[in-house]
Amino acid sequence: SWSEEVSYTVTNIDENIPPEGIVEIDASPKEWTKDNVTVTITYNPNSSVLKKKYKIGTEEWQYTNENEVTLTIENNTTIYAALENAQGQSSDAVTYNVENIDKEKPVITSFEATNIGTDSITVNVNATDEGSGIATYAYYQDNILKATTETNTYNYTGLTAGINYTFKVIVTDKVGLTTTKDVVVTTATPPGDDASIVANNPSEYYGAEVTGYTCTNSAAVSKWRIFYADSTNIYLIADDYIALQYAPNGQKGTKISNVYYKLSMDNVYKDYTGAEWINTNSKGKKWLSLFLNSYGTSTNESIRAVAYMMDTNVWGVYAGAKAEYAMGGPTIELFSASYKQTHPNKYVECNSIDEYGYKVKLNTDSSYKYVVELQDDFNHIYIKSDDYKADGMWIASPSSSDTYGFSSLINIRYSGAINCGSYKNKYLGFRPIVCLKSDVLLKKISDGVYAIQ
Repeated sequence: SWSEEVSYTVTNIDENIPPEGIVEIDASPKEWTKDNVTVTITYNPNSSVLKKKYKIGTEEWQYTNENEVTLTIENNTTIYAALENAQGQSSDAVTYNVENIDKEKPVITSFEATNIGTDSITVNVNATDEGSGIATYAYYQDNILKATTETNTYNYTGLTAGINYTFKVIVTDKVGLTTTKDVVVTTATPPGDDASIVANNPSEYYGAEVTGYTCTNSAAVSKWRIFYADSTNIYLIADDYIALQYAPNGQKGTKISNVYYKLSMDNVYKDYTGAEWINTNSKGKKWLSLFLNSYGTSTNESIRAVAYMMDTNVWGVYAGAKAEYAMGGPTIELFSASYKQTHPNKYVECNSIDEYGYKVKLNTDSSYKYVVELQDDFNHIYIKSDDYKADGMWIASPSSSDTYGFSSLINIRYSGAINCGSYKNKYLGFRPIVCLKSDVLLKKISDGVYAIQ
């Protein structure tokens, strides 16, 4: 027969929770680097069945077979270490807070402007931090935060010329310590006013005297005035007529006839052969565009006189280093553009009526004509109101005159009349026009006087 069944229950022989005080954690300040700290965990187990584990902050527990573990940890982090038995029971964790060992604030050795403009300023920061290292630079303008970056340069934009600004930088290291420094910087004063500023403010600039402009024939013009400006160029006009001796020669060297300031262009027709210049030169096209677009190069006699007045080679002696070119006088299109800016309510309009040339009218008139009375002058740039030197000035445009036909040019009389006249007229004079280079700036010297920069 069978004997009775014998049974045996295997129980856990390691019922105790691992004892305390068997784990040590140490961190040495000597091993501190700019980004982290070295931490050493040492285990002293009393049983081979105990598992060694650790975790960093809120991370998962990590197990190790080593009795000593060295970790590289960021500052301000808590380290946990414990022992665990076979049943998964742990001793109370030993903790170590990796505290801020870097107690020194960043050092700012300099904070200065390196590039001062009229509407922007660039600043540069020199700073050091031997502990944790520099993390960020916060840039302020008049106590308003503009940017926080990791770079030590910053460009402030959208500033106003000639204004004091207080700029501040806060340098923060990687453990959060900060150092602040500020500096007061004044934006640069503009070197002068460009063409667009002049064009947008004709009542302030037009007719103002301009000093500092020199050319080969400086002796011929004692005073230049601002006549017109567009988005790129400023135009000057001679304040008075030039004397006979300063009028350029014709093609064959024959001086323009008559005496003193009253200069007939009768000889121009015979001497000057550059009429085609009008149609090929971009400068000529710009200010005779209405005529040329409609009729091209005309064969009328006055075109030869007009070409003479507009030929930049002929009048080059009036184009100084600051000028793109010079002409013997304004065209009617240039004159009209200038007059409209200074007389926005009642201004002069021009149009090419036929192959003879232009007619004019006030904007309030119903039709074009070849004689129009100007309303008034503006700072001595449109009308010379006396006839001591000449009865008026030549305008470099042909007139659609019923009287003179092909030999008629436009002129502005001392009475203010936009008139027509034969190029053989012996009582009119030249007031040269200069187109300044696009980079020329004007600086106000006093009321009504500007200097070229």
